[in-house]
Formats: sequence, C-alpha cells, structure tokens
Amino acid sequence: MSRTNLSILLATGLLGVLLWMIDGIVGEYMLMEKVRGITPITGTPDTDPPQPNVGRPENERRDSETALVETVTAVVTPVRPANGRPRMQSAADLTAFLDGLGLDATVAIRKSQAWFDQRGFLGPTELYGRNAESSPAQLYEDFDDATLLALAGPGDLGALHALAEESVESDPAEAYRWYRQAASNGSVAAMINIGLLLTRWNPSAQRFGSDPGYRDKVEALLEPIADAEELGLTWIVAAARIGGLPVLRGRNVIDLLQSQVPGVGAEVIETACQQSAKLMLKLAGERRTRGQVIFTQEPPPVFIGELNLNELLPCQEQIAPIVDTSSCAAQPVMPRPDWPTTLWICLDP
Repeated sequence: MSRTNLSILLATGLLGVLLWMIDGIVGEYMLMEKVRGITPITGTPDTDPPQPNVGRPENERRDSETALVETVTAVVTPVRPANGRPRMQSAADLTAFLDGLGLDATVAIRKSQAWFDQRGFLGPTELYGRNAESSPAQLYEDFDDATLLALAGPGDLGALHALAEESVESDPAEAYRWYRQAASNGSVAAMINIGLLLTRWNPSAQRFGSDPGYRDKVEALLEPIADAEELGLTWIVAAARIGGLPVLRGRNVIDLLQSQVPGVGAEVIETACQQSAKLMLKLAGERRTRGQVIFTQEPPPVFIGELNLNELLPCQEQIAPIVDTSSCAAQPVMPRPDWPTTLWICLDP
C-alpha cells in the first residue's frame, strides 16, 4: 500500500472517531432536553457528615379507570467521580441541589410535604426539614383521648393514627380498627402499618409467648383472617398500587417486599397480589360513599424512591400504580452512606 493511500485511510479513521464523539455529545444534550430542562450539576459530591436533626386539590377519578404504568422517561446524570453520587440527607442538601437546577426549592419542599401529609405520613422527614418536634405526629401525641376521639370522628388522619398507636401494645384489635378507619379516609401510611402489623403478629405463639394475655388478643384478631401473612402483604401491595414509588420509602417496607416473609410460599404471595386490586376497589367505594376524592395520579414534586416499582414487589403480574411518574426525572443520590437510591423530580424548571 502506498504512503498516500495509508494517509487517506488514517485521515478517514480519525474523521470517523471525531464524528462519533460529536454524535455522543449531541445525544447527551438531547437527553438533557428530554428531562424537561433539568440540567445536571457538575462537581464532587459533598462529603460532610449527615446533619442532625394540604397541597393542590385532588381531582376525582373513577375506580374503574386504568391507572398509568409508572415509567422512567430519562435519568439526570451529573458529572461526578465514578464512585460518588450527590448527597441527599437533609433539606439543606435538597435545597442546594434544586437551586442548582434553577428550581424553587422552598415551594417544592412545601408541596411535597403536603402531599405526604394528605396520605397519613405525619412523622419527621429530614429531607423536607421536618424534625420530630415539629411534626404533626408529635402534636397529636400531646392531645388527650377526648380530643383525639372528637377529631377522629370526621376522619382526621392524625387523630386516627394516634389512637391506633396508643393501642398497638395493649389491644391489637383496637389498633387494627383505628388504622382501618384511617385507611378508609385516605391514609396510605395506615395501609402500610396494617400490613406490617399483620405480618408481625401472625407468629404470635413465638413472638408473644412471654405475654399470654396479649398473645390471646392477637390470636383473637387473627382468627377470622385465614392467612394473616397473605392479608398483610395484600395491604402493602395495595398501598404500593395506590401511592406508587413515593410511599415505599421506608427500608423496613422495602426489605420486607424484597426478602418476602419467612415461610410464606409463592402461592400465598401471588394471591395477596391479586387480592390487592379488590382491596383498592373496596377502599375507593368507601371513599366515594362519603363523598371524598378517590385516588389521584399527581406525584409529589420531589421525593426519594426506588427506580422501578415492579422490581420491589414480589408479584408475578406487572403492577400499574395510580400515581404517575412518567413525566418525572430520576437522579441517583445517596440518602445514607450505605443506601444508593433515586431522587425523583416531578416539576417544571
């Protein structure tokens, strides 16, 4: 081969590499555009230690409507070290991140907290700057029983949760009834609590052997329930279908779903998954009877959650959640040093 031909080949190859690099850069900017104007933050994640410590009206929808499938449209990928993600352990971290994207962090945090309050999550939330002392849950703890009962009558979620928590260690049937009423009034947190309690209470002979009186109460509650594990999982899966990824934010719930329940077979799990749809319809009917809004698709403006709902649930069928995150952007973050997960951003820049 002549030297001239070799030079032409080398030039052609270099040109091809250059075009490939340009195409990659253009693709990256197209991806940023698809994430609704959210621009990645560059730089090294902060390595400082963790810091110590009702929104828009909902539109009614028929329970027979088909919920949208929760999907990921794009992923915000900031330039960062290969082993690092932006820290997301406090309201200060979230505010700095959103401000860097040109978003109104104050409004996003306020509306996000209101979204969770409406669904019964009334405890502290470090990501939104709410500590234990400033949370509504603490306020209800200071009320006497007469006040709680008066508030619970019209369906106040804080009062219903407080009454349930007062009864958990003394009267499980009473706790179940209060949580059940809260769930009927729209508390997804109560649905998760029912699932966790039924799952915990089922092996009562082993867990409560030291307290025969309490064990008897637990067994009396579970007696009319054929499969307590199945019913517990039914409540948690139904909560996931109603609230989507935002409500599955507790590690205890995620770990339970991923590791399942010891001694529970695939048949019981699948039955629980199927029964969750019936439970959703039952709750929707109860809400409609009282003239309440059924369920809504709107997600909170910003929240921490996993990337894919169906990877969390032990169900064989694909679950279509009501809360729709198809227009949200997903940003890998670190809520804890040992927990890499995702920050979902569901608002316009």
